Amino acid sequence: MKKIILTAVCIVFLAAQSHAQCTGTGTINFQRWNNITGSAVANLTSNINYPNNPSSTGTRTTFEMQTNLGSNLGIRMYGYICPPTNGNYIFWIASDASGELWISTNSSPANKIRRAYNTSSTNSRQWNKFATQKSVAVPMVAGQLYYVEALMKESTGNDNLAVGWAKPGQATSAPSQVIPGTSLVRQAPDTEAPTAPANLAASAITQTSFTLSWTVATDNVGVTGYDVYQNGIKINLTNITGTTYNVTGLSPATTYGYYVKAKDAAGNQSANSSTLNVTTGQPDITPPSAPTNLQSSVITQTGFTLKWNAATDDVAVTGYDVYKDGLKINAALVTTTTYNVTGLTTGNTYAMTVKAKDAAANESAASTALPVTTLISESPSETFSMRTILASQRMPHDLVYGPDDNIWFTERFAGRVSFVNPVTRVKTTVLTLGAAMVQAGGQDGLMGLALHPEFMTGKPYVYISYTYQSLSLTVRRTRIERYTYNTSTQLLESPVTMLQDIPGSNDHNSARIAIGPDLKLYYSVGDMGAGQYDNISRANNAQNLNIYEGKILRLNTELTAGTWIPADNPFTNAGLPTAVYSFGHRNPQGLVWANVNGTNILYSDEHGPYSDDEINTIEMGRNFGWPNVIGWCDGNYNGRTTGGFTIVNEQNNCAALNAKEPLRSLFPVTNPPSGGDNMLWPAVAPSGADFYGSTAIPGWQNSLLITNLKKVRWQGIN
Repeated sequence: MKKIILTAVCIVFLAAQSHAQCTGTGTINFQRWNNITGSAVANLTSNINYPNNPSSTGTRTTFEMQTNLGSNLGIRMYGYICPPTNGNYIFWIASDASGELWISTNSSPANKIRRAYNTSSTNSRQWNKFATQKSVAVPMVAGQLYYVEALMKESTGNDNLAVGWAKPGQATSAPSQVIPGTSLVRQAPDTEAPTAPANLAASAITQTSFTLSWTVATDNVGVTGYDVYQNGIKINLTNITGTTYNVTGLSPATTYGYYVKAKDAAGNQSANSSTLNVTTGQPDITPPSAPTNLQSSVITQTGFTLKWNAATDDVAVTGYDVYKDGLKINAALVTTTTYNVTGLTTGNTYAMTVKAKDAAANESAASTALPVTTLISESPSETFSMRTILASQRMPHDLVYGPDDNIWFTERFAGRVSFVNPVTRVKTTVLTLGAAMVQAGGQDGLMGLALHPEFMTGKPYVYISYTYQSLSLTVRRTRIERYTYNTSTQLLESPVTMLQDIPGSNDHNSARIAIGPDLKLYYSVGDMGAGQYDNISRANNAQNLNIYEGKILRLNTELTAGTWIPADNPFTNAGLPTAVYSFGHRNPQGLVWANVNGTNILYSDEHGPYSDDEINTIEMGRNFGWPNVIGWCDGNYNGRTTGGFTIVNEQNNCAALNAKEPLRSLFPVTNPPSGGDNMLWPAVAPSGADFYGSTAIPGWQNSLLITNLKKVRWQGIN
């Protein structure tokens, strides 16, 4: 009795197993190639476009193609068979003009075997025209996938392709049906998991965060992403498609364990990677350094732009707070090193300071305070008159109000140095260079002029600069000389050459002289007009420290230790100091020293190429950017070529050169012109400059007065 019960149970189990159903997806793939001649399958498989470049692709819901598609066709149908039951299956192929049926022993295409074929045409579903159309018995297991592929080649006629079968237990004289979509699968399901990620590493570790990285995992189909686990808990909210992850929100001085899993599109997940232990940094209690070098620019009656040098921190500076007279004025943390101060009162002075912050809320000490005075409103009652002291001079270049109460000046074309008494209007010429000077045209000739500050007390020295002939009439050089004024003869005598062989040009010689409070002579040299007009092919040397072009030079006013070049100048060549004081200048036409509330400042004004004329405060050793930077580091010349140099990214150039930005950039337009009428350019061509430190004119104290070459205009800048 026990034996009978056991047998019955076994019979029920086997019956259920033999009728297990697989899951078909309802379609099978096809590829079609057009314009392939011949009627043999080999004409298709030998074609250069087979199998990767078909004319068209698609799917079918049964193992049969449409008929009468055209001529000179090739068809490939491929996918997988899901047999519904265990047992032996018989397969047939019918096609025009030839066809082959390949079925694998498993899901791998590499194991496919040709099971049936026809080398001549059949009608649609004409299964038994040729004996080779029918396969031998093919054993299959229910629920297991078998790769299948049918090929057809047609030349002309009624093209067709179909594959039928007889399932286990059915008659084998003809197919019971064309294989239906319920037993077909386009693509085998992916059950293979990716490999585990490897080489976990931590970088940029802070007190509360770090960056986790790993090497890419692999998969038989493709890795679609990763999950990161912290102490066994997944922490990424969305799928990670790269191989890095920023971990945040951690506690200082704490150790965490991390591993990563890879995933594929089928939902397969890899094993855990090796665990990486990461310890966060100690709590940050170190404040940033105080910001330095506060500067103001674009000062108006109600506001200005404040700039400063970036602070540093042992971790990172996250931003800044700006204070006006001790009160914080920024609502949100300032993440740059500039801030526009607005809403101010006309003519008021404000003490500006800046503090730096880090992510741990540490705050720096306040910067050194910068006093900034807004502009005053123009008084409608002010009137000015003009009185002509002297006229019809041959291109005056430099005018100096001397300590003898005379106005000294140079005539660039005439090569004369003279002075005129502003009361009597009597002109006295004290020097005529004659053949010593060359003036071939443009911006050369007798130019710079300065008087020694102790002119009236034992050092009656007058300093001039002029161009002279070098290799030919068209090759100029510039010379700086010192003369001694003889009060008896009223002539400049005893010339001494301080520096010569300075490059000269018909353009951008600049040639302004200013004597500083240190009793040194400062001299501006332009870039010789390199890259424009007559000098289009001339190299721009404003960034070359060994060539005196595009520079501010510094000399002794008296021979010192046998040299005119100060020993404390910032640059050397072959171990000896050079005359270079600053560099990266285009055409500094104005140069003047000023004492602003007890601070000595050297100002220059410079021409921009089409816009962005500059007002600069000159500092020893600094780079002012030209031709890599024009005006502020605002990018308005990105992609432009000026001065023979193409500016790819002005902001990057500014950072790389540590360029000093101007005090004021005049007309920093967003789209500067590149030609046309220069009278329409957004520029004023600033030229000679002087400083007004008196209180005689209300509101003018501490103003820089600048003449402009365009439209004969002058302006004042506080």
